[in-house]
Amino acid sequence: MCTGIGLVSQQGHPFWGRTQDFEQHFEYAGVKIPRGYEFTAAFTPFIADQNVMGIAWAKDLHQSPVLLDGINDYGICGGSFYFDHFFKYAATETIHSTGKLAIRGEELCTWILTHYRSLDEIKQRLSEDVGITNEVGPMMEMSVPLSFDEASSGLVGIPADYKPESRFLRASFAKLLSIDVDDDTAMNQVFQLLTTVNTPKGTLRIDQPETPVAWTQYTAGYDIQKKILYAFTYDNRNLRSLEYGDPATWGSELHYFSFISKQTTTPFVEKNQWMAGENTI
Repeated sequence: MCTGIGLVSQQGHPFWGRTQDFEQHFEYAGVKIPRGYEFTAAFTPFIADQNVMGIAWAKDLHQSPVLLDGINDYGICGGSFYFDHFFKYAATETIHSTGKLAIRGEELCTWILTHYRSLDEIKQRLSEDVGITNEVGPMMEMSVPLSFDEASSGLVGIPADYKPESRFLRASFAKLLSIDVDDDTAMNQVFQLLTTVNTPKGTLRIDQPETPVAWTQYTAGYDIQKKILYAFTYDNRNLRSLEYGDPATWGSELHYFSFISKQTTTPFVEKNQWMAGENTI
């Protein structure tokens, strides 16, 4: 159900953002993954070849962290998107017979960002390096299907309904019609475009006996050139940020950064005089 949008500023710099929409509660945290770190909880343990910063998720982050989105040393930036009903994963034995490493679906984003240095390298090596196993994992008692879509419904048939394909089109047209922006306003523009596809609780329900309710759990954005991550949550629109910094200072273990907190407010400021243009947007 998630939606992603990329923009290029007037200065030619790239920005990218995504919504994380889901119907289950997970733990989320910003994370810095140093080169050489071993993912021992992965289906097949593997070692990070690149430093990565992003947002990790899991039922227990300290037991089995995987990336939902992130950016690496070389500016490769992207994320995972749920893609139920239209996926087919292979048996582990089949993957091993082709000489590939077997990983779970939810580990794919982590693998890509910790191993590849360019989009061409991803295209050339990904299908040769790994295969997605159909064996269950700790996330959802399955190997999580990833890409964009899901089996869900919300105001179906009503103009601007909340079906994933409707939100994809809404985001696409919002981006197509959006104005050009510079470096200073590009990140805000990404968030404004993603706001058009935010899912309030109750508008999208999964067709299951218990009728779980999906919602936009967090929204993240990346200034790719400066390597800065921004995020806010459903319950707190105050924007948080995490800078990449110098990976030489990261050490050898994961570093977690919380961005989950309650909404706070800033009071209006009494101001009775101002310069021309100072008090307008």
